[in-house]
Amino acid sequence: MPAAEYMKLGKGIEVLKLWESIGPKWPQIAVLLLSKDEYKEFHKNPKNYLNGFKVFGKKRTKKVIRCHLAKVMSSAPTYVVVLRHDNYCTSIGTSSSKVEL
Repeated sequence: MPAAEYMKLGKGIEVLKLWESIGPKWPQIAVLLLSKDEYKEFHKNPKNYLNGFKVFGKKRTKKVIRCHLAKVMSSAPTYVVVLRHDNYCTSIGTSSSKVEL
């Protein structure tokens, strides 16, 4: 089993694709580490953001259900977003501005 490592997708965005490392294969689970600016973009339209970066590869997200997305705060430089993506191309997301790395 490969080690779980974050992959840099651009400035201020990293993704950990658990289905490519420690599993499970389904549902696909992704952990995003985002800068404040990237989180603002994600927060505006999560579906377009995920599809634009091809976070879930060829299985495009059709809908994102926002369980709990943190508000953008001036004091928070980094955000973590945890997403679950199922066979029906629905993603469920939650996030936090209280990140300790």
